[in-house]
Amino acid sequence: MKRLIQLAILLLFPAASFSQPGTLKHAMTIDDIGHWQDKDSSCRVSPDGKFAIISYTFKSGKSYFTIKPTEVSAKHRVIQFNGEDPGFGPEGNCVYYKSDGKIFIYRFADGKEFSLKGDEFHPVGNILLTKNKDTVILVSLSVLAVVRTQPDCNNYFINPQQSYLVLTADKSLIIINLRTLKSRTETLSGAVSELAFSQNGGRFGAIIISNHKYTLRYENLATEALKLINLPDSDRYHNGMQTTYSNLVFNQEESRVGIVRKIIDTITVPPKKTNDGPDLYSFVDGAQPQASKGLPLQNRQNEHLIVFNLASGNRELIMDRKNIDHGVDEGRNVLHDFLILKSGIRNQLCLFNLLEKKLFVDTGVNETRSIIFYSPAGKFLYGFDDSSKDAFYFNLQSHKLTRLRSLIPVPLYDDAIGNAPDRRRNFGFAGWGPGDEYFLIYDRYDIWKVDCQRTFKAHNLTVGFGRQNAIVFRRPTDFRTIIETSLKKNEELLLIALDERTMDNGFWKINTGFAGKPVCFTMGPFVYWLPDYLMYGDNSGPYNGAGQIPIKLSGCDKYIVSRESSESGIFTMLTNDFKTFNPVFSKTPPANLNWMTSELVTWELPGGQRSKGILYKPENFDKSKKYPVLFNFYETRSGELHRFPEPALSAANVDIAFYVSNGYLVFIPDIHYVVGSPRENITNSIVSAAQKLKTFSWVDSAKMGLQGHSFGGYEVNCVVTDSPIFAAACSVSGCVDMISAYSQQGLVNYHGRLGSSWFETGQSRLGVSPSVNISTYIKNSPIMNVSRVCTPLLIVQNRDDGAASFAQGLEFYIGLQRAGKQVWMLQYDQEGHTIEQPKNALDLTIRMRQFFDHYLKNSPEPEWLHSKSDFPSNSENNL
Repeated sequence: MKRLIQLAILLLFPAASFSQPGTLKHAMTIDDIGHWQDKDSSCRVSPDGKFAIISYTFKSGKSYFTIKPTEVSAKHRVIQFNGEDPGFGPEGNCVYYKSDGKIFIYRFADGKEFSLKGDEFHPVGNILLTKNKDTVILVSLSVLAVVRTQPDCNNYFINPQQSYLVLTADKSLIIINLRTLKSRTETLSGAVSELAFSQNGGRFGAIIISNHKYTLRYENLATEALKLINLPDSDRYHNGMQTTYSNLVFNQEESRVGIVRKIIDTITVPPKKTNDGPDLYSFVDGAQPQASKGLPLQNRQNEHLIVFNLASGNRELIMDRKNIDHGVDEGRNVLHDFLILKSGIRNQLCLFNLLEKKLFVDTGVNETRSIIFYSPAGKFLYGFDDSSKDAFYFNLQSHKLTRLRSLIPVPLYDDAIGNAPDRRRNFGFAGWGPGDEYFLIYDRYDIWKVDCQRTFKAHNLTVGFGRQNAIVFRRPTDFRTIIETSLKKNEELLLIALDERTMDNGFWKINTGFAGKPVCFTMGPFVYWLPDYLMYGDNSGPYNGAGQIPIKLSGCDKYIVSRESSESGIFTMLTNDFKTFNPVFSKTPPANLNWMTSELVTWELPGGQRSKGILYKPENFDKSKKYPVLFNFYETRSGELHRFPEPALSAANVDIAFYVSNGYLVFIPDIHYVVGSPRENITNSIVSAAQKLKTFSWVDSAKMGLQGHSFGGYEVNCVVTDSPIFAAACSVSGCVDMISAYSQQGLVNYHGRLGSSWFETGQSRLGVSPSVNISTYIKNSPIMNVSRVCTPLLIVQNRDDGAASFAQGLEFYIGLQRAGKQVWMLQYDQEGHTIEQPKNALDLTIRMRQFFDHYLKNSPEPEWLHSKSDFPSNSENNL
């Protein structure tokens, strides 16, 4: 029976969902959030750019998708299928998907449909690999016919070039050439636990388990028979210890293989008892919660990297992984002739030459605080030295180290944030030229070109245009491409840009062969793609962020681009010039909901520094009215100005769309810090922002509230103990006592690992240890000033929080309760730093909204605010 329903001759693309003037809109409800989250939608485009798949998946399990032309003028049927996981064939001439235990293929040209039983599939060129239980079936997408059936298969592996398929059975391997469909079978002594291919896809290796013993087998895919290496100390179970081998990787020349041996002594952790719903603690009766339900234990283990020479089969190296630098992953580390080691000594870089079996030591780089990579052609090591805040490259042939501070006159680390050392992150590398001739590196705004042969000094490829205009330029490229792929000679590079003055985002280009002003394609009040550190002033996730990296379609010269706006939604578009964009899919605000606008507000901090923040207003904003304001914050977030805030239940923070739609103003101020005084800086940043908003006639200055999560929770705790101007506050998973937290941080669920660096050189920005300067910890601990709190406070702190100890919320709650303050505390069982279970997220969303509505909008007091505490009264849960 066919699984498609032919719809209309033409379906126009969804337009932005702001309704026509005069349309009655309602405020967002919990049900509206549920409807939004109930359906997940996504878009895929065919390789030739002619068709788009729009997929819809519901929480009920129902799935369907439509296929439509990407050009509005195209006269082609729009077709709907009941199924999931759809994809296009390599030429865009067919679509495949799953439905009701079958796999279907539909060909556009003649409407022919092919189906077979199966529970998974994997496209490999013009072949669709399908699997039905233990049978692997290969289907030709060209002729819609089965071309190979292989029963009794455990698993399958495809080489990077998608030219070979390796199937594993109980004691055999079947190797299939996917271009000719010829195959051969190799007999094994046991089962395959892991299989990996070399980089160029010509060789593979397999870890075999037989009678609790491990062996390594490897071979050339095209010709050679399997070769055997017996792995040392490979008894899987010995003296109560378990041994495993994993992380198999080949070097670039396929002459060497690395493998990790892990020996584990496992410990079973008993399950915890849980409650149905949150534990509620209230100042009304002064009940005190239990600090902890116990700590999980750590598995004891040790790991070694073992390197084998494939020509001789001999072991070249066995080394404790504790001595290997994990700034570079295992694979990259054994792909070359040098192994980067951990010296454990400041200002010392240690390299082990695998060919000469010699140790090389250089005193110019602090390996203990460095991130080190190999250049694509393997001629250089390069990286960043976090201790000196400098970049370097190291010639592996001449053993010559060059620091970039001597070549580039501007900082390569973030010098604009008042941050502790661990937060001043590098701006990153932008790529390597052909044959490792040169590399590109970022400063805050611009891109520099460094000739590794030193025939000329480093020069600014973007001629300082970024710094002059406060525009940040970056390559919209994934991290692996940057470190592993060489640029072409005089290659034109696509750039993404962020204007720090307006937060506008867009596309530009430069040529790697010529220094000059970048050429602008498009720039506007949108988010196309931004890495995290441009969004938030924190380089913790340098190659992830908002939007999407442009994707080049394989069958044409078009790119898939994402564009989002806080007001209009998220659009998936096609472009071939980054100037004109053809929308093919959109996720927009519901037309019947009161949505929002966003704008950038600037003001002056105490001391004269300028700051900025995002102000969200309801779509039906009326300047003749007065609005309550809810402040939500976490470090620097002004980069979110043009992001589309999708409605969601509160996992930690208030949902912006929900509150704004219901008549709140939401303001997100940037926080500015000085090391040693985070509490004072936080209060100054937020209170000065509140004073700025008070100057607007439509702000109700008596109805301002605070809400923050994690470090934002700590920021809430600071402000309520320092300022009386806020009418209500909610702190989620925040610290309050820097002295007790110094040892607690990172303890729960992190197996005893102390988080002292978080306080001294990390996010807390205290700058010293408490043994050196205890007064810094005292003055930055809100717990010391509970008597000054006059703001009703809702605390949310969970026992299983592995980032901010439950004891922190407990301290604050007890301190405030004993001081006679209005304070409530929510604790959700089986929840950690954020709320993950839908029922608990719903509960938190409702309670936070009731709390703020009561204090900021004069709504009736919910019963739970004047009720006694509500939690299990058995001895395990009640002190």
